[in-house]
Amino acid sequence: MRSPAKRSPAVLLLLPLLAGLGVALAPDSPQGCARGSCYPATGDLLVGRAARLSATSTCGLRRPQPYCIVSHLQEEKKCFICDSRRPYDARSNTNSHRIENVVTSFAPRPKKAWWQSENGVEHVSIQLDLEAEFHFTHLIMTFKTFRPAAMLVERSADFGHTWKVYRYFAYDCAASFPHVPHGAPRRIDDVVCESRYSDIEPSTEGEVIYRVLDPAIPIRDPYSPAIQSCDCNEHSWRCHFDMAVFLATGNTSGAVCDGCQHNTMGRRCHLCKPFYYKDPTKDLRDPTVCRACDCDPEGSLDGGLCDSADDPARGLIAGQCRCKEHVAGPRCDRCKPGFFGLSTDNPQGCQRCQCDPRGTVVDGSRCDPVTGECFCKRLVTGRSCNQCLPEHWGLSHDLPGCRPCDCDVGGARNNLCAMGTGQCQCRSHVVGRQCEHVETGFYRINLDHYTYEAEDARLHQGSVVEREPPPDRPASWTGTGFARMLEGGWVEFHVSDVPFSTEYDVVIRYEPQHPEAWQEVVLKVLRPSPVSASSPCGNTIPADDQLSTSLSSGARYVVLSQPICLEQGISYTLRLELGCAAAHQDPTASVLIDSLVLLPRYSSLEMFIAGDPSSMERRETFERYHCAQPFHAAGPSPVAEPCSRLLHSLSAILHDGALRSRCDECAPGYYGDPLQGGRCLPCQCHDNIDVTDPEACDRRTGECLRCLYNTAGPHCAECQPGFYGDATRHSCRRCSCNPLGTDASTCGPQQCHCDRHSGQCHCLPHVEGQSCDRCSPNFWNLASGKGCQPCACHPQHSLTPTCNQFTGQCSCRPGFGGQTCTDCQEHHWGDPQQQCRACDCDPRGIASAQCHRSSGHCDCQPGISGVRCDQCARGFAGTFPACQPCHPCFGDWDRVVQDLAARTRALAQRASLLQHTGAAGAFEGTFRQLEENLATVRDVVATRNTTAATAAHLDTHHGGAAQIEEATERLTRVEGELTAAQDANFNASHVLNTVDRGARALNHSLQDLEQRLHTLKTSNFLGAYDSIRQSYEESQEAERQADASTRAVPSPVSISAATRHRTEQLLASQRDAFNRHNAASRRALMDLAARAQALSLHPLNEKVCGVAGDVPCAESPCGGAGCRDEDGGRRCGGLSCGGAVSKADSALDRARHAQEELRQTDSDMAQLSRKVAEVKGKAEEARLRAQAALDKANQTRARVDSSNKELRELISHVKAFLSQEGADPESIEVVAGRVLELSLPAAPDQIHRLAEEIKKRVRSLASVDAILEQTASDVHQAGQLLQDAQRARSRAEGVRGTAEAVRQALEEARQAQGMAEQALQQAAGDIQHSERALSTMQTQTGSAEQQLAGAMEQIGVLDRQTDALKVKRANNSLAATRAQEAASTARERAGEAKQVLEGSLRDQYRTAQELVEHRAQGAQQAGRRAQQLREEAAGLLQDAQGKLQRLRALEEEYERNERVLDAKAAQLGGLEARMREVLATINQQVQIYNTCQ
Repeated sequence: MRSPAKRSPAVLLLLPLLAGLGVALAPDSPQGCARGSCYPATGDLLVGRAARLSATSTCGLRRPQPYCIVSHLQEEKKCFICDSRRPYDARSNTNSHRIENVVTSFAPRPKKAWWQSENGVEHVSIQLDLEAEFHFTHLIMTFKTFRPAAMLVERSADFGHTWKVYRYFAYDCAASFPHVPHGAPRRIDDVVCESRYSDIEPSTEGEVIYRVLDPAIPIRDPYSPAIQSCDCNEHSWRCHFDMAVFLATGNTSGAVCDGCQHNTMGRRCHLCKPFYYKDPTKDLRDPTVCRACDCDPEGSLDGGLCDSADDPARGLIAGQCRCKEHVAGPRCDRCKPGFFGLSTDNPQGCQRCQCDPRGTVVDGSRCDPVTGECFCKRLVTGRSCNQCLPEHWGLSHDLPGCRPCDCDVGGARNNLCAMGTGQCQCRSHVVGRQCEHVETGFYRINLDHYTYEAEDARLHQGSVVEREPPPDRPASWTGTGFARMLEGGWVEFHVSDVPFSTEYDVVIRYEPQHPEAWQEVVLKVLRPSPVSASSPCGNTIPADDQLSTSLSSGARYVVLSQPICLEQGISYTLRLELGCAAAHQDPTASVLIDSLVLLPRYSSLEMFIAGDPSSMERRETFERYHCAQPFHAAGPSPVAEPCSRLLHSLSAILHDGALRSRCDECAPGYYGDPLQGGRCLPCQCHDNIDVTDPEACDRRTGECLRCLYNTAGPHCAECQPGFYGDATRHSCRRCSCNPLGTDASTCGPQQCHCDRHSGQCHCLPHVEGQSCDRCSPNFWNLASGKGCQPCACHPQHSLTPTCNQFTGQCSCRPGFGGQTCTDCQEHHWGDPQQQCRACDCDPRGIASAQCHRSSGHCDCQPGISGVRCDQCARGFAGTFPACQPCHPCFGDWDRVVQDLAARTRALAQRASLLQHTGAAGAFEGTFRQLEENLATVRDVVATRNTTAATAAHLDTHHGGAAQIEEATERLTRVEGELTAAQDANFNASHVLNTVDRGARALNHSLQDLEQRLHTLKTSNFLGAYDSIRQSYEESQEAERQADASTRAVPSPVSISAATRHRTEQLLASQRDAFNRHNAASRRALMDLAARAQALSLHPLNEKVCGVAGDVPCAESPCGGAGCRDEDGGRRCGGLSCGGAVSKADSALDRARHAQEELRQTDSDMAQLSRKVAEVKGKAEEARLRAQAALDKANQTRARVDSSNKELRELISHVKAFLSQEGADPESIEVVAGRVLELSLPAAPDQIHRLAEEIKKRVRSLASVDAILEQTASDVHQAGQLLQDAQRARSRAEGVRGTAEAVRQALEEARQAQGMAEQALQQAAGDIQHSERALSTMQTQTGSAEQQLAGAMEQIGVLDRQTDALKVKRANNSLAATRAQEAASTARERAGEAKQVLEGSLRDQYRTAQELVEHRAQGAQQAGRRAQQLREEAAGLLQDAQGKLQRLRALEEEYERNERVLDAKAAQLGGLEARMREVLATINQQVQIYNTCQ
């Protein structure tokens, strides 16, 4: 149970709670109630529970605190000291007012002990924690002072997690609890606000009484669960009892609320509905406690569901939206830095920015959170910040991102450069990244490059004068000499090499031969034709082509007053006419004309007049350094360094590049005839030559001779034979023609030719493709080298007319086979048009399963024969299939048989021949018998199986042989004729045998090839072909690339090798240094890490801010490291903090104020001392003069009478002046001076009246204080010491004026001796009084000085603490800023010292002032005291300055330490950056090596 109060009660006497003790059981529990009631007697619940009683505010718990009781209206003392650090004790500690004092005790005078809260603290709560369930009946609270203006009583049944209000009490219920009904309750569970216990009376011992069960309300069952535990937190007024809930809560409560309102839910309406959260700043009973979640559904999880309540254990914060992975913001409505495109469909909310880190700004988000466009650095552009702005290059991590191209305005064609290298686009023969240098062998012109010698010009009435140059000094002329010209003569210069169309200044160089200036000189420009209005010189009028000048006798050159406009490519004649040399004609007058110079006029060139800042800067530089003046006179003249680059740019613009040193031929890459006045033009080779190669093109004709990049032709405009592409774009590629399908007449020994534009090769018949690498559709056999032949697939027996391009095999329908599908299917023979039969072959003797497709004969193995391959062949014996070769003798018999067969065939031929010739008629019978014998022999031979019987049979025919021999003899002539035929036949036979053996070997090879072909047929030959073809294309591409990589100038291979070599050298040279730097960096990082780990801010925070550093910021009254106030500023120290920051700030403020005050005081006191010294001298002088005035008084009486009236008028004016506002000491001093100029009356009574009037006026000077106070209002904080010093100054000035007036009066008033003596005596008495008063003032000042010394001693202690802080501050960068934020403690002490100084010292000083005003003539002793006071004030000033100097030194030390820490941090950052650079370098080198390998 607790009782919070809106306005905290000052004191509480006692708080009795009357209840009956329960045992945490239900009212109807049978346990403990068998013998009667289970509810014990009522009693005070506070008794014995002091330890469970707590309050949120109690005075004096940490230190003694003052408090005031406003109800003590009759008491004189209303404020007291509260010290509750120890418990209350009636004898030793009566000032303790802890909360346990409210527990009823039986000590005497119990009302002397009470609980006291802290003054000024609102919203104080008192809470009593009970260890069991009780039936609470009454609450009685008695207050020592006024009762609270508003309070409430509430209870909790779940250990303080939720609370339910019993009753509200308020003086003004409508204002304090606007949503709570007020008045008497009608039902037992009504929560209302009462006002009767919140009245302002009584002011002491007022009571607040609360009865839980009001007797006026009828209650059927006071112990029903509805009454005991119905707590719906005012979000529902209906509930029901649920026994399951009662048992689940440990018999605590079975109430379940019905119809929860205000977006709440739960058993007690204590939870907020989904998409609502509990406002932690509002009470659970507040109707608006549940607020709608303010989450963006696109960036939130679960459609915008937020945390319903605070739960630190689960990390929940009420109302906090749960954002997707890449979403941030309280509402989850924006992408995190580095992400963009918030979307509902994206499960991560946003997508990552695609930004180049080199060109993207470092701070903040990297890209636009909506569009994703990256935020580029100043000189970077592109959506991804990966491009430099135009005219910039070198994208890097630098602050601007890129660097300016800074191309030379003349050497480069524009200010654009390569983004990677920064290389500008240079003009011809200009080199360098910025095009700021000329190529070796070339030069830039000087401004006087276009000089035309007079001795080479056309002369009229003139002659050439040659002159040798002096050996010991440069010549003062150019060329071989001069042209001596007479009056009336002229010189014509032929100009045909104008490099650029612009205006030119004309300089005439000469040597005067006449003592006077040559008066009439005219230059005429003779143009070949009128000037066109559209030409660069279109604004030229005839008057511009005739310029007049004179040749001074004291000069060597003259610059014509106006320029002339000349155009490139046009020849001009410049005639210099020499008229009369003087007023009268002199036939002997002459002048030596050296040359005429054309200087390009800088103010007409675009590089100086473009209007942009760069051009204006160039023009300013050109004019400031007079860059054109060194070229007016002949001879060498130094050129300022800033002019050199401007002249380079100007030369490049005029000539579109640099000039070659030899001017008799065109530079490499150019052609023409410069000796004949022509220009050198760029060779028209389409950028396919090396412009640095002098043999690349003909320098006369411009024909291209050494074309690069596989180009050819007089202009390198076409590809070489064997190459094709666009030569103008460097895209000539090698022809890739297949020699099998290409016409052999178009191929050379190395490669074939193709169309130079399309790359189409010249194909054989029925071959197609750019490379002639495939047959036309329905053709095959590209490998024949003669073109492709038709597939010839049978139109009915094949599936398609196409065939395999390598084998010619058609795709046959089922039942058909053969290459063209005209045969039977595989393993069959016969005519497919009639009948196909299966091959009937013995598988034991066949070489292949396919038989002859026409005859059906099987293909037998060696040694096997027969139609079916089922028997042994001739020459083999045995039982099939085990056929073995016959005995070697078979070979001998076989040879005999073969010879006989051959002879028999020969005889048969001869006989046939004789039969046809008719010679056989006489031998018909013989021939017939022979024929029979021969037939017998033929049969034997035909059988080829010679046996013994057949051999014996042959023997019986020997007779036939004899007959043959006889016939042969008869036919000798015929035999002779046949001998030659027989020999030829034998030779042919031998050849046939050789061919037969070769045919058999060929048959074996053919069989092997057929077997291999069969294997290829059954495999995926097309896939293999595609693979081979692809490999062939890749091989061709690799060949092209390899060829390009080796033929290019320079080649990638050579560049890579050079780069690798340089890299290896760089690594070798820097490896040791890198290792050393790396080791040193690692050691430094480890040291810094160890030092950072050893740092502890806790003791330093206590020293600096006044509280230990481990206290949370919310609980720390003095703040500390990282703490900030509600405005976001750093919070360290304060008025009640004792840290060094607070003391240092206070001391610094005191010292500054003290310094200013003492400085002003010192100045005023110094001035006061001077005034007092002057008064002292004047008073002494006045005393002496007063003695002399006694003798002269009678003589001056008349003069005093005459001036008495004037003196009165002066006094009235002075009085009026002094009574005016704004009169300052300077004005008073002027008036006093005027008074001194007047003469005074000499009568004693007049002198007396004068003295009285002066004293009166001196006293009236008090009005100056008001003037000074008004003028010093803006420096009031400087202290009263400054004002007192100003008052003293005013008084001293008044005293000085009075003394001066008295001195003047005593000089002129001889008769006032007695009055003067009396005045001197009175002054001596006044001096004594002043001395005593000043002594008292000195004593008071000493006391004030002691107090100031005490303050200074405390400053010394502060200095020592500051020294200790200085040592620790070296590793803490926060102390410097905190030292500027707090100064309360020292300021209070300074204020105390200031009050002391402004208190008694001011009073005593005022007393001394009054004494000085009344006794002005005693200023002699006051001067000495004032001098002493000035010295003391100077000492104080010096001491304060010393302290201030130490404080300044401390501030400087703070700043140095902070700089040291910043330097260490920067060093650490530099080390980290260096490590990153080294790592990047290593990665880069690794990448280079990988690429090279």
